[in-house]
Amino acid sequence: MKKVKKVKVNDVCNFSKFPCAIYENPLLKITNEIMNSISPTFVASKVHKVSLSEFYNLDIKALNGYNSDCIFLPWTHYLPSTKFKDSFFKIFFKEDYFKKEVKKTQSLLNSISSYGYRPDKFNNRQGGQITGYFLEHLGEKVFYVVSGNHRAAVLNSLSFGEMSFFYSSNTGLKDRDICNVDIKVLGNKVYSSDNVANWPCVRSGFLSEGDALCIMKTYFS
Repeated sequence: MKKVKKVKVNDVCNFSKFPCAIYENPLLKITNEIMNSISPTFVASKVHKVSLSEFYNLDIKALNGYNSDCIFLPWTHYLPSTKFKDSFFKIFFKEDYFKKEVKKTQSLLNSISSYGYRPDKFNNRQGGQITGYFLEHLGEKVFYVVSGNHRAAVLNSLSFGEMSFFYSSNTGLKDRDICNVDIKVLGNKVYSSDNVANWPCVRSGFLSEGDALCIMKTYFS
């Protein structure tokens, strides 16, 4: 049986693939607006039309030929996946998807406000425990959420200082989870910059160690 761990909500470093502190999380904005009886408003963004290099606000030539919604994390991928896209990007350019995310956030907010955070009552990816792993750079650690972006935002909005989680697993994966990925590194509890020479994208020659590190550092801002 998996052992439940605890992490500070403020240590969350991402919204899906987007590098952002929890207070910059777009789902947190939605949650706060709902709590303040403000109707969340859809505002279209062109973020999905920029290159993967522009997405990270970096000048990495190898990433210029890939759209920002390509799935790619340098500590797990050999190179970006063009077959599968990061579905969360649709929150920025599809109003119907945005409304669906608002509805899901509202439901979670109502549930956690009324009954507390009870992931033990669920056993599926959508309703259960937050999963993720740690990124480590120069002795500092941040928490990368693999599943549970909505829950992390709601817990922060409700002033939960900590949240429980499971380390992400390398079992029960879908095709999108393993495309262009070194499966042997999946399930790691920590991905450290100290090991950058062994990251799949560096070993494959797709990125230099320096470029791969620059991407990781965007999650520590």
